[in-house]
Amino acid sequence: MLIQQHHIEQAAEVTGIDIADLTAFLAEGSNHTYGPNEWLFQESTPRLWTGVILEGEIEIVRGLHGKSQHIMTLSKGALISEGLLLEDDVHINGAYTRHGATVQQIPREKLIACQKSHPDRYYRIVSRVAVGVNRRMRLLSDQLFANRQDTRQPGGFRVEYDSLGQREIPDQAYYGV
Repeated sequence: MLIQQHHIEQAAEVTGIDIADLTAFLAEGSNHTYGPNEWLFQESTPRLWTGVILEGEIEIVRGLHGKSQHIMTLSKGALISEGLLLEDDVHINGAYTRHGATVQQIPREKLIACQKSHPDRYYRIVSRVAVGVNRRMRLLSDQLFANRQDTRQPGGFRVEYDSLGQREIPDQAYYGV
């Protein structure tokens, strides 16, 4: 699948990145199609690429070993793995697609080359990515606050039993001694 103008326009609208900058940026990448239930990346793995979702939806989850929590769903036009533009760190979440998706991916090496050859464009894109990450963090923070079920006061204790006997554990602790 080639990148079509409507994909670029949709991504520009969603991200706030200038169409000309986004067109040049996406031209550095290639399409990758993922099948149903296929992982794009997993938590704690290195960031190898950033991209834009062209078709389908991607689920962002946190948690390993079969016990994961749904964070959000990204759809067409959304940036994915954009943290690579801000830091060279591992993924803090995992991403997979339930029904399949196509993503235009720009590998790390091409990002580094773009940063050196077109720093103005690169940093305009980075600034928009930072705004988007900030908005996403605010939404998640609001969601966590609104869904907060723990109404206990800090400093409370509960009694737990283990091989050492009975112990008082702070209410905020998720498990025993």
